Amino acid sequence: MTNPNELIHKSKQVVLRLNHREKRDDRLTTHVCLVARAFLADGVIISNVKAEKLIKKINEVTEKWGNDF
Repeated sequence: MTNPNELIHKSKQVVLRLNHREKRDDRLTTHVCLVARAFLADGVIISNVKAEKLIKKINEVTEKWGNDF
């Protein structure tokens, strides 16, 4: 039988951002990503867009402040 503590350490925490509307929700989605990062999530999935600009912003924050995200 698997030890529950082992499952916790192997699992990843990922935040799912649904219904992102380009140009309208950039600020809100940025905040979602920053809060997810603050709560030590492993990443964010943003539905229905390729948010290149947003990814660049979050990567800059990660480079500046550290942590894996």
